[in-house]
Parts: sequence; C-alpha cells; structure tokens
Amino acid sequence: MKAQPSRWCTVDPPERQAAARAVHARFTPSELPLLTSSPHRAMAIRAMARTLSGLGRGYLGGHAEITSDGAPPRGCRSVALTECLAVARAVDSALRGGRGTAWLRLPDRNERNLRQLPDWNR
Repeated sequence: MKAQPSRWCTVDPPERQAAARAVHARFTPSELPLLTSSPHRAMAIRAMARTLSGLGRGYLGGHAEITSDGAPPRGCRSVALTECLAVARAVDSALRGGRGTAWLRLPDRNERNLRQLPDWNR
C-alpha cells in the first residue's frame, strides 16, 4: 500500500537556515557628521565614532552595512563584538584609501582570538 500524504500538513516544514560563519562590513564615508548602520547596531556606530576620532577624522560621518553569510545567533556577545571589529577595520580601510570592506570569521565556542578573512572583493 502506498503512503498517502497527510491531509493535516499542507506545507513543507520550514528549512533551517545555515549558521553564520563570517561577518562582512562595508563603510561608505560622507562629509555629513552623521553615523548610521544597516541593520541598526548601536555598538557598531560607537565603533565607527571611536575609529574616526582615533584617526583624527571625527568630523566625518558615514554609513556601515553589516551582513553575514548565514543567520547569526541572537543575543550572542561574540557576534556583536565581531561586527564592531569588522566595522572598525572597514572604517580604517576606507580612510586609508582602501575599499572600505572587512570580512571577519565568527569565533568558535572555544576560540579566544578572531581571525580576519581575505577580502575577495578586491
């Protein structure tokens, strides 16, 4: 006898998204002294402000785009710190004449130091 599809389940179960392994940050400087990030991250905006003032360009503003290659776990402090570090390195790259991008691999549970990935967009 052939198995019949269930009449109670009309949709396929949702597929699980892959876990994020890396964070990509792209910074676009502007002359307006306004800092924004997409998606909005207060820690990333503070990291941009610290990096800009540390390089003597505190009067500039800009926009940072933060993406990842999967679904990062919510509320994980290491993800927020990795995003901030990626944004800071992207700001540094943009102000030194580079592309303004940075890729950082998310740390494993037992890993203490972050590893920067090569930027394949060059």
